[in-house]
Amino acid sequence: MCDPGSLIFEGCWTLYSVPGTGCSCRILTDDCLRRGLWAGCGAVTFPTRQYANDKNPRPRNSIGIDGRMNERTITGQYVVMGVSGSGKSSVASTVASRTGGVFLDADDFHPESNKKKMAEGTPLTDEDRWGWLDILNRELKERMGDSRPLFLACSALRQAYRDRIAAGLPDLRFIYLHGSEELIRARMQARKNHFMPPALLESQFQTLEEPRDAIRVSIADPVPVIIDNLIQQIGRQHEVLNQDPH
Repeated sequence: MCDPGSLIFEGCWTLYSVPGTGCSCRILTDDCLRRGLWAGCGAVTFPTRQYANDKNPRPRNSIGIDGRMNERTITGQYVVMGVSGSGKSSVASTVASRTGGVFLDADDFHPESNKKKMAEGTPLTDEDRWGWLDILNRELKERMGDSRPLFLACSALRQAYRDRIAAGLPDLRFIYLHGSEELIRARMQARKNHFMPPALLESQFQTLEEPRDAIRVSIADPVPVIIDNLIQQIGRQHEVLNQDPH
């Protein structure tokens, strides 16, 4: 078992013999997985199908023999989208941490003209947004060569906005955090020092055009459950994409 005060992981590993093969592989103990003691360590992966004498540092399959998703095998770029209050930044940053990936917040890429309008309380128009969405698109293209997964938190409420972000990025996937207006309003009202006018949340839902081909994740569950469900969905898609057609 891991020492919670250290980053020594040898105690986390158990040896698993593969019947009839003469091979063995190492897996993380459930206790270490539950407590997330591997997080933030770039040297740690989930090699549930990596044989002890295998020189390949990555698992051969994203789903291990224990049925658990090998989180460090996730690759690609994802936009975590939804209305205000759906938890985009929390989910995107946590998934990025769990998978050894990169987290970006779309709000950080607004040009100064947009930031000034928002600071003055002036709503942005689509004309304001197009340049910002193009900046996001360029940022994603510049990071395409990175082997780490990338998770961008962005409302992306309309299909036109998503198309603008995804232009020239055929493998970009959208993750849609969906929940009822009543649920999101209740959660936001429960937050300390946070207030959203009811009309603003209503306008978000009026603007929302639900994506047809996104990974859909309900926000009705606690964040840890949401993260686990999302990682499993991403893993299943990787399995399908990586299957040998022959």
